[in-house]
Amino acid sequence: MASERRWLLRILGPLDGAAVSIGVAVGVGIFRAPGEVARHFVGTESLILVAWLLGGLYAFLDAQVLAELSAMMPRAGGWYAYIRRAYGPFPAFLYGWSSSLITYPGSVAALAVPFSEYLSRAVPGMPGGVTGAAIVALVLLTALNAAGLRVGRTAQNGLTVVKLAGLVALGVGLMTTHEHFLTQVKAVAPPSLSAMAVAMGLALQPVLWSYDGYGDVVTLGEEVHHPGRNVPRAIAIAVGSITVLYVFLNFGLLKVLGPKVLADSDLPAGVAAGVVFGRFAETFIIAVALVTILDSMNAQLLSGPRITYAMARDGLFFDFATRVTAGGTPIGALLLQAGAALAFILVIPDFDQLVSLTIFVIWLAGVMNVIALFKLRRREPDLPRPFRVIGYPWAPALLLVAAGLLLVNMLINDRATVWKGLAVIGAGVPIYWGWMRARRMTPRPQDATS
Repeated sequence: MASERRWLLRILGPLDGAAVSIGVAVGVGIFRAPGEVARHFVGTESLILVAWLLGGLYAFLDAQVLAELSAMMPRAGGWYAYIRRAYGPFPAFLYGWSSSLITYPGSVAALAVPFSEYLSRAVPGMPGGVTGAAIVALVLLTALNAAGLRVGRTAQNGLTVVKLAGLVALGVGLMTTHEHFLTQVKAVAPPSLSAMAVAMGLALQPVLWSYDGYGDVVTLGEEVHHPGRNVPRAIAIAVGSITVLYVFLNFGLLKVLGPKVLADSDLPAGVAAGVVFGRFAETFIIAVALVTILDSMNAQLLSGPRITYAMARDGLFFDFATRVTAGGTPIGALLLQAGAALAFILVIPDFDQLVSLTIFVIWLAGVMNVIALFKLRRREPDLPRPFRVIGYPWAPALLLVAAGLLLVNMLINDRATVWKGLAVIGAGVPIYWGWMRARRMTPRPQDATS
């Protein structure tokens, strides 16, 4: 294409970046997770809110790490760039390949499936069925982002504003009803501290999955004006907004439904909306859900391809992924991820299976970046750091402890998710060595600092 060129456009501000992060994080999870969390604390509403606050604290600690790394290295690909700098090309390739072909496409496909299910409720008997609607949504959003970064940014900002307005309206409606959970169920504390710890560990899995995405702006580091200042600002705006929104909505759900009804609901927002909006509830929930899911899909189609682009630019992926249109879209990387998402929709059209493929990879990348923070502080102390983690080294150390406890919890209660994640990452090992052999390259430890 004559319009192709190999650099990105630096046109995003902090609010644009925050819209991407909020878009990725606030997806279908907030419609499903409150019920899952409440099942671990039936009759103990204060612990339900504590779980969501702890999720916000975890996000805040991790956001600080991302803020320091992104301000120090405002590179396309975000996590991929930090892992490559700290550990070298091999670990970076494993993260990049799993993100490019599994995590981001799997997440987009996982969102396209419930989008089509909600749409089928609004348009019964629609042509093509659920799978057809999911494919159409994917194709339309891919075409929109292929039109250029300015178009993708405008769509992202608009969808995020509408989504937040709808969710805030739901929260305000919940808070202004006369129902109150204290008149329905008496709070009962868990029988022991050990039982409370186990329940909290189980509850935090859906909580943290609902928060995940608050840092996705880091993949757009080369497209944000004054990234040393504005990327940390975008992350802070996103984490603060998401935490306030989630605690607000869950308090409202508890107020209207109570912990018992909340725990028994697969879609508690829909049940609560029925109390608040009456006969208009289903229409309201479907509309908010559709916008929310589209917003999250679009955000991931904006952020994910930058990882593939960065890999290709470093010689760790096919050269076609370095192609950037005149509008600033890494078109090769975008089409690759859209194609992988399409394959997931056709082959694994199950939401829970798709999500389970991504959880461990996301957790591992977060842990690697915390360790990278320590490594780079020690190895390259003179690198400019416009932002520094508050409470270093204790704050990131606490984050590592929390991440370790989550891994123990997964190994005890959800081992299949860990094995799936390891299989996804491990599949990249022979691919990497085959790639390096084909390029007649030998990986060298000094590449880590290139």
